[in-house]
Amino acid sequence: MRNTIWEPVRRAAALVALILLAGCAGEPASTAGGPSGTPSPAESAIGGWRVVAAPSGGAALDDVACVSSGDCWAVGGAADGLVGVIIEHEVHGTWTLLPSGQSGQLNGITCLTSGVCWAVGQGPHGPLVETYTTGGWRIVDAPNPGDDYWLNDVACPTSDDCWAVGGGAAALIEHYSGGAWTEVGAPTLVTGTDGVVGLGGIACPGVDDCWAAAGTAFAHYSGSGWTLVAVPHGESPGESPGDVQSVACASASQCWAVGFTSAPFRPLMDEYTGSTWTAVTGPAVAGNSDLEGVACLASGVCWAVGSSSGNLQSLIEVTGGQGWTVVTGSDQVGQLQSVACVTASDCWAVGHSGGGGFIETDAGG
Repeated sequence: MRNTIWEPVRRAAALVALILLAGCAGEPASTAGGPSGTPSPAESAIGGWRVVAAPSGGAALDDVACVSSGDCWAVGGAADGLVGVIIEHEVHGTWTLLPSGQSGQLNGITCLTSGVCWAVGQGPHGPLVETYTTGGWRIVDAPNPGDDYWLNDVACPTSDDCWAVGGGAAALIEHYSGGAWTEVGAPTLVTGTDGVVGLGGIACPGVDDCWAAAGTAFAHYSGSGWTLVAVPHGESPGESPGDVQSVACASASQCWAVGFTSAPFRPLMDEYTGSTWTAVTGPAVAGNSDLEGVACLASGVCWAVGSSSGNLQSLIEVTGGQGWTVVTGSDQVGQLQSVACVTASDCWAVGHSGGGGFIETDAGG
């Protein structure tokens, strides 16, 4: 998922797709939140991360979703935002670029089964929605408030109940109920200095329970409409309100949100335990750093990805319930945007670097 709240148009050229794989030999770099000297439950599955060749060349990958081990999808777009949609498919460790020929970019993807996926983004004339069935990918009609609107992410509690979120001149929320996509009322958000506003990542642990990143707030759906919930950051003197980028839930009572604060510029972590969100202090990270994506398993193991040292190196963290740990990665130059996991030691992360997109994984050596 690429949060385009402050960047609705694809960044300038010379980005390369990045894919990272987890699960080889490796070790944690630092920990926070757990008893001193006590390994977290996730540490036995930490492993190391390695870069895997991405077939998309000079494009950026923004989101990844996995159906099962050996069956994952990644989406993105060309570096200038005008050339075309990028869709890649992983089958047992090998990634393949699928022909697209479509203008625009895809920012988010979710898959319910090996034969049912949804992806959302921005086309030449507004929001873009695509669906995958066993016959391939195709564009689906969706509400279009205007050319300058886009969709950032999509989540589906069931096959006939999906939510897509994004923005433009105002926050945008669209709902699929089995027949067609419709626009629904979105909460009013603070408009940025560039005149745009929007929602980032979304997670739905239940049919009537969804959370969406809303920059300095959360948007929550509880069955009767969307409301705003404050981000628990900005209380300390000199600290800016948090900018939430991504949300993931292990259950209805266990969710994590990640992003960054800008004064100082550091990773943001918020935990939801069933009633309220609480700011969590993560491990120390070098330089200006942020977290862009997070994924959680039902076991409670969660992975978060982003960048450290001012976008000079990919950042990977993991928790199993006893604090977050910074994991030794591939030392890849660039920023990770999204992560998806089948098990605690079978994950894929995607992003972009100075030469294009890249992929990293921890799924075996």
